[in-house]
Amino acid sequence: MCRSLGELLAPEDLDYVDLLEQRLGAGWQFETKAVFDAPCHETARYVRPPMGSLSSIDDGTRCLLTGTTSNPANVRRRVAGRDPDPVPCRGRT
Repeated sequence: MCRSLGELLAPEDLDYVDLLEQRLGAGWQFETKAVFDAPCHETARYVRPPMGSLSSIDDGTRCLLTGTTSNPANVRRRVAGRDPDPVPCRGRT
């Protein structure tokens, strides 16, 4: 963190849009989880940061989306509503 007398300076590489998108997907009353039968780098093209965070599972062959929402039905539609599904999803919640 950069410091100065009397003011706080943000790091030069701070991506404000990315930070905002990450925060939009956190702190809601319902937890969401979905497992995708694709690695994170493929799934990330279809999952925006406000939907939650992606983490690799099963030696990187699949990934887990974890987030929160106030509208579980909307998350289900956004995750499952693609036809054909570019990255198959299991355990939709």
